[in-house]
Amino acid sequence: MSRKKQLFTQNDVAKAVRGALKAGLLLQRIELASDGKILLFIDHSKSEISVADQNEWDAVR
Repeated sequence: MSRKKQLFTQNDVAKAVRGALKAGLLLQRIELASDGKILLFIDHSKSEISVADQNEWDAVR
């Protein structure tokens, strides 16, 4: 019996986590969905991003 196609790799998860940490976010948990989604839950109460760090263009729509 053959295996089914991989929806994500360990490298994909590592890239997502590194990107979040590099952005100054603290991860609360990570969930891997059966459809291939990588869900990163951020701990907003302890996040390192302050109002002073936000870009003025973040509020522009």
